[in-house]
Amino acid sequence: MSMNDTSVVFSRSRWLSPRMVPITTKLALLCVLVGIFYLSLTPNYSATVMSFEGADKIKHAFAYCVLGLTTFVALPQRYFVMTLTGFWVMSGGIELLQGTQVERHASFYDWLANLTGLGLAYGVSLVYKKYRTA
Repeated sequence: MSMNDTSVVFSRSRWLSPRMVPITTKLALLCVLVGIFYLSLTPNYSATVMSFEGADKIKHAFAYCVLGLTTFVALPQRYFVMTLTGFWVMSGGIELLQGTQVERHASFYDWLANLTGLGLAYGVSLVYKKYRTA
């Protein structure tokens, strides 16, 4: 298993064995993916942590930003942009599946919010790489 630059930082920590870093980060990525699928496809799911106009879009952007940042840590950098693109396409598929459910509906704006979250994660990764090498 190859490790990216961020995983090397985690492997130098005292609380996590270097052999466990690739496994732990990939497991975290899997957990985030499962959570997004569950929350997106559960009928009649309503999280009321934030309840104002547009809160749903913020939740979408946050979830996909976490997914993107977890991907940045878990996977080799050569796959990062391709994986983010795949996640955005996947989120479009999830939106289409939501349109087939009675209590849910597909939303183009949710799909754009997902892109915003992935784009934010990409921006954070660029800033991290810029200052990490400096």
